Amino acid sequence: MTMTLSQTWRVYLLVLFSGLFVLLPQYALSANCDTAKSFVRSYYDDLEKNDVGAARAKWLNPPRSLARSVRNFEGAKIHSTSLNSCSGRKASVYIDVTVKAYGESPENWEGSIYLKSIRGIWKISSMRLHEN
Repeated sequence: MTMTLSQTWRVYLLVLFSGLFVLLPQYALSANCDTAKSFVRSYYDDLEKNDVGAARAKWLNPPRSLARSVRNFEGAKIHSTSLNSCSGRKASVYIDVTVKAYGESPENWEGSIYLKSIRGIWKISSMRLHEN
């Protein structure tokens, strides 16, 4: 079977456009690195509101004790955040924060919160924080 030039261009354009449709969604699935720090801050806002659902939704795999911890959370003061690294699919955010649970003394924690982009939305994959 021999294809005419017109048919060849149609096949080429179909393949080209098909490739673009495959590439565009993959690009759109990367989260914006500029939003990683604000995502972490919004997680602490959810904790302060005792919003278990919103806090749980920010985790890739929420810890089993998360609901109890969120309900017991009185407040947080974020001293600083900074972006350690970001590729669009993964990010690491440094945080220095003082947290307070009801009936407890404030505790200062610092370390990294690791994020993963799922369909263009940041999710917490893990935290490596230590008490100061």
